[in-house]
Amino acid sequence: MPSEPAGPLTILHVVRRVGDGEALAVARAQRAAGHQVTLLLLQDAVLDRPDFSGPVLTGAEDVQARGGRSTYPGLSYEAIVRLVFESQRVVSW
Repeated sequence: MPSEPAGPLTILHVVRRVGDGEALAVARAQRAAGHQVTLLLLQDAVLDRPDFSGPVLTGAEDVQARGGRSTYPGLSYEAIVRLVFESQRVVSW
C-alpha cells in the first residue's frame, strides 16, 4: 500500500451542481488544514459563484453551453485532463 505524501496535498474538487454546500464545506476544511485546494466547476455548477478563497476554475465548454459568462478562468477539456493528473487527490461531487 503506498504511503501518504508528506506535507500539504494538491486537491481538486470537481463540482457539478449549483449550491453544493457539502463540497464547499469539505474544500474549505481541507484548505484550512493547509492543503492546496482548487475548485473546478462543471456542468450546471459553472452558473454558481462559490464563496471560496482558493482557485476556482470552470469548464469553458460548459460555460459556453450555458450562456458564455463566468468570472472564473475557463479550461478546455485537455487542460482539465492535465489538471486531474497533476493533482494528488481528485474528489468528484
